[in-house]
Amino acid sequence: LTSTRSLLNIFLLLHTLYFLYQLIVLPPDNLFTRLNIPVITPVDSLRSILIQRSDTGEIPKPLETLLRHLGSFDVKTYYVRFGHSVVSSCDYCLSFDEFALFALPGALISYLCAAAVIGIVTINTSGRERYRTLAVSAVAGAFVLEAYYIITVPIELPKDDTSVFMWHDRLFTARRLLFLILPLVVHMLPGSAAAAFGTPTIAAMRAAEQTLKRVQLLRFVRGAVMRVPHLRERAATWWTEEAQEGEWVREDPDVQELARKLKFGYEE
Repeated sequence: LTSTRSLLNIFLLLHTLYFLYQLIVLPPDNLFTRLNIPVITPVDSLRSILIQRSDTGEIPKPLETLLRHLGSFDVKTYYVRFGHSVVSSCDYCLSFDEFALFALPGALISYLCAAAVIGIVTINTSGRERYRTLAVSAVAGAFVLEAYYIITVPIELPKDDTSVFMWHDRLFTARRLLFLILPLVVHMLPGSAAAAFGTPTIAAMRAAEQTLKRVQLLRFVRGAVMRVPHLRERAATWWTEEAQEGEWVREDPDVQELARKLKFGYEE
C-alpha cells in the first residue's frame, strides 16, 4: 500500500506539472487574441498583417487555409466556437457539421485520457476505488456539458471593435483546469477502511481463520481416534511414553534448579 501511494504521488506530481505547463506556457492558439484585432477584421487586412510579421514574407500553409476559411462570415463564428486549431487544420471543412465532426476526436481523446488518469488514481490498491465511478461520471458530464455549449451557444460578432467571448478558448481552459484538479481531489479524499489497515493485516486475519479451523478439526480427529481400538491403543501408548519422559525431566536435578531460579514454582 505504501509503495502504491508513493508511485501515485510521483505520477500525480508529473501530471500536475504537465497541466500547469499547459495552462501557463501553452494557452489555446487564437490569431485574433494574439494580434489584438477584432474577429470581424477583413481577410485582406489580416493577410497584410501576417505578411508584415512574417520573417520570410510568406504565410504558412495552415494560416493560408485559415484565411481562406475566414472569408466566410459563418466560419468566423466557427472559429469562436471550435477554435483556431480546427479551422486552420481542416482543409475540406465548410459546414458546421464538418467542423464539428473534425473537432470531436481530439476532444473525445482528451476526455478518455482524463478517465484513464482517474482509473490510475483509483487503482484497486489505492483505497480510493469507491470514488472511481463518481469521478469518471464527472469527466463524462463535463464532456457532455462542453459539447452542449459548443453546439448550442449563439455566436454573435459585433460590427464594431468590441471583443468577442471566445467560447472554445474559455471551455478549453476550463477543461484543462478540470483535468488538473479532479485527480488531485480524488487522491486527497479519505481512503477506505480496508486500505487503512493494509494488505498484510488482511492476510494475517485470513491465516488466523485457517488456524482456527485446523484447531477445531484437530479436536474432532482426537475424538474419532478414541473410537477405533487400534488407534486408541496407539494413542494410549504414546501418551504413556510422553508421561514417562515428562517424569524423567521433572526428576532431573538440573531442571529442578533451573525452575527454582526462574521462579516457576516447580516444587509447589
